[in-house]
Amino acid sequence: MLNSRFAIQIHIVSLLAISEEYITSEFIASSINCNAVLVRKELSLLKKAGLVTTQEGNNGGIKLIKNPRKIYLDELFTITYDGAELFAGNKNTPNPLCTIGRNINLMMSGINGRVEAGLLKELHRTSIADLVSDLKK
Repeated sequence: MLNSRFAIQIHIVSLLAISEEYITSEFIASSINCNAVLVRKELSLLKKAGLVTTQEGNNGGIKLIKNPRKIYLDELFTITYDGAELFAGNKNTPNPLCTIGRNINLMMSGINGRVEAGLLKELHRTSIADLVSDLKK
């Protein structure tokens, strides 16, 4: 099931896209109005994906290393959720003697697959540069 992490990733990457200098996780957290620990967790995913670099020391922080025109929202979505299903299944085991109970997981898997494919296709139409340029208008 989805949460606000995707919006946080977009916020972080957009903020990095408009900054030419290294910025701190504390600065990013103050922009998002959240704890810096949450920001650092999301930054670790972005670093692992090769989108950001970090620098320690007085002038240290985080900097975007991938061109914002080449960062599409589907990439951020995939980094953020890494295979999580869009619609959570039933926490209880469905009744195997019921026609629907026996098949609901398969039905939901198909729905999740189709919806995710459509969502990723739509998200690929927008880059971080697109979002940031829209803000400057």
